[in-house]
Amino acid sequence: MFECGIGLRQGDELSTKLFNIALEGVFRRAEIDLNGTIFKKSKQLLGFADDVDIVGRNIRSVTDAYSRMESEANKIGLKMNEDKPKFLMVAASERTRNLVGPYLIIGDKSFEVVDDFVYLGALITNNYNTSIKRRILAAQRAYFSIKHLLTSKKISRNAKLLMYETLIRPLVLYGSKSWNMTVADENSIGVFERKVLRVIFGPKKERDQYRNRRNEEIYQLFNEADIVKRVKVNRLRWAGHVVRRPVEAPINKVFQSDFLYGRRSRGRPKNS
Repeated sequence: MFECGIGLRQGDELSTKLFNIALEGVFRRAEIDLNGTIFKKSKQLLGFADDVDIVGRNIRSVTDAYSRMESEANKIGLKMNEDKPKFLMVAASERTRNLVGPYLIIGDKSFEVVDDFVYLGALITNNYNTSIKRRILAAQRAYFSIKHLLTSKKISRNAKLLMYETLIRPLVLYGSKSWNMTVADENSIGVFERKVLRVIFGPKKERDQYRNRRNEEIYQLFNEADIVKRVKVNRLRWAGHVVRRPVEAPINKVFQSDFLYGRRSRGRPKNS
């Protein structure tokens, strides 16, 4: 035990290491098992930097883990930002999800119950992953911030394409390896890419008139795989990574599992 006087400067490399040491001590003193996964126990912690997620099979497991963490963190001066924590309940029916109410109360703290939240740049939901729309919006913000450069006549076309491939396209493709795309999703990201490329290549002159370039003309000039094909390549690369994992790895267990078991009861499906 030692006293801190001045502290560390903002962005000091040592601050992250000391924070991880302190947080590791909180977990150990709270007697939270960090080994294993949710497949073999009632709760699991997911941590990256100062983002910590508590995954539990039921509300009691989540409440118990949080109470222990908060108690030990307070002892060393670590405080939680009460505006950020959210509670997401994954359940088969909407009726079950509504049993919690708008807020989850743990001690003197209340956590907003949400249908989705952002974790490590990805949108996590309790039904369908809508992160594709969020990635397109993020790329649109980047596009409008540099649009004056993409339309400038002082910058070469190759430089503009380089800006697109390094500043805009990666924002759309972030997390694409786990996307479950529909035809509408493919159209959305394709339309966005062609919009940017039309600005870069400009209109085509025909018989003293200018017109917008057709899709095939754009990709002939681009001379690269379109963004939908790039997403499919990322998904295949990720599938290969999963298959190469050990059989006992949690991600491989999910991949190899067969959820289509049992029989559906007679009659029409329930509304809820």
